Amino acid sequence: MQVYEALARALYDNDIRTVFGVLGDANLFVLNSFNAMDDAEYVGAASEGGAVLSAIGYGQVSGKLAVAAVTHGPGLTNTLTALVEAERARQPLLLIAGDSPLAQHEHIQDIDQRSVALTAGAAFERVRSAESAVADVAAAVRRAWVERIPVILNIPIEIQWQDVDYSPVRAMLVTHAPTAPSQELVEDAVGLIASSSRPLVLAGRGVALAGSTSAIKDFAERIGAPLATTLRGKDQFQGLAHNLGIFGTLSDDAALDVITQSDCIVAFGCGLNPWTAAEGSLLSGKRIVHVDNDPSRLNLSNPVDVALLGDGALAAEAITALLDEAEIPASSFVDTAVGIIAARRGPGNQPLSAAGNFDTAAVLARVDAAVPKNRVVVTDNGRFIHHAFKDLHVEDPLSYAHAVSFGAIGCGMSVAFGATYAAPDRPVLVAVGDGGFALGGLSDLVMAAQQNRNLVVLLLNDFAYGAEYVQMTGRDMAPEFTTLTWPDFGPIAKAIGAQGYTASNFVELDEALANIDFENGPTLLEVRIDPAKA
Repeated sequence: MQVYEALARALYDNDIRTVFGVLGDANLFVLNSFNAMDDAEYVGAASEGGAVLSAIGYGQVSGKLAVAAVTHGPGLTNTLTALVEAERARQPLLLIAGDSPLAQHEHIQDIDQRSVALTAGAAFERVRSAESAVADVAAAVRRAWVERIPVILNIPIEIQWQDVDYSPVRAMLVTHAPTAPSQELVEDAVGLIASSSRPLVLAGRGVALAGSTSAIKDFAERIGAPLATTLRGKDQFQGLAHNLGIFGTLSDDAALDVITQSDCIVAFGCGLNPWTAAEGSLLSGKRIVHVDNDPSRLNLSNPVDVALLGDGALAAEAITALLDEAEIPASSFVDTAVGIIAARRGPGNQPLSAAGNFDTAAVLARVDAAVPKNRVVVTDNGRFIHHAFKDLHVEDPLSYAHAVSFGAIGCGMSVAFGATYAAPDRPVLVAVGDGGFALGGLSDLVMAAQQNRNLVVLLLNDFAYGAEYVQMTGRDMAPEFTTLTWPDFGPIAKAIGAQGYTASNFVELDEALANIDFENGPTLLEVRIDPAKA
């Protein structure tokens, strides 16, 4: 067969069944061959950057390798922001990038594609020859998984038309059994926990990925600790009386009160990054036990007292065994936490915005209640983000797809589009501002309508770049410089084949939520919010 056919077959033989992309000269025939195979699917995206972001959304929700394909030159440079998003998120991703003809030095789309990859923090691998092409695919797949980074596989266009005898090569991935922690470090951790009177347990997304949520919950009960999560580990303990919710800059007053009183944090499967630690302020003066199976994450952003390398469930089990052996009782701090949560979050203590003003918090409360609970949630960046992170809930952390690792606006729509392919039988809810939506959201909605994706777009429209609006007004400066003028997006959504609604008050919002068909095709719900109240 020819190399382009061999490349497609190599992807398939490495368990890749879904590839997002935009067609061009240098990837057309690879993707055509891939799409022709049984149960393999090429998904057309609205842009090259959108293709990579969609692959990220697909990878986060499915747990499979994120794969996208673009052509040479601008096809690759258009992915730069998305590649940085993948690198910051530690998302295993393979980007197949065709390259311009080696013999045409003045080709209009020629560029040093390796430099583009390195600028984004991605790895760069090449198809070196027709004979090595299949093995080169496997090597790139392996590197993406092992290093948890985006890998660009560069394929010169003329190689694709050479003949080759196909022989399958699979990525050599090693599956490790859960690692037991060092007994000496377990003893150190027990010493800290036993000498504390107000311990708190923090769980990240790694706990959910390892299937250890129940084990960590049991451990917290054993030591008498309230529970909290990172943003990406959100809602693991939803419904428990001692659940604080998100730990860090997104914590509410009740959680901050408990966190401030705690004297020991036992953290599992999280990075303790500056947002979780609030630049270290929430960890200051506390003894920290940090458990993770990835040594690169231990002692990375904040120093800890005990850095325990190993599987979280095994570490919790080992610590519990020593506590039991020494007959060390549970702390009563969990009771203190439950009391604080009940007092601060009781029926008479809801923020006024949830019951009165037509603002972001009030809107999100209604949307959260209306959209089916089995949803996937994605949040774009924007002024509304703190509310959306906290107030849009999921059944488990793997139903949350992160789209703001680089802090860009405009990534959420594409991430959500990709997530619909990972969870085709569930609604994917994405919250996006008008500024972020303008960066390509309408094009993504067109693709979602064409492909009949179950995408629910909550467009929070304050007719401004909201964060900048706040800065201007906060300095007593006229904010008109930051405001924007938009048409009514509800009818536009209908014109492209989606459900479309526009709401400017609670009556219109409630009517729209009652009429949306959450099981059939894409929906856009534009909610118009006063920028002075948002």
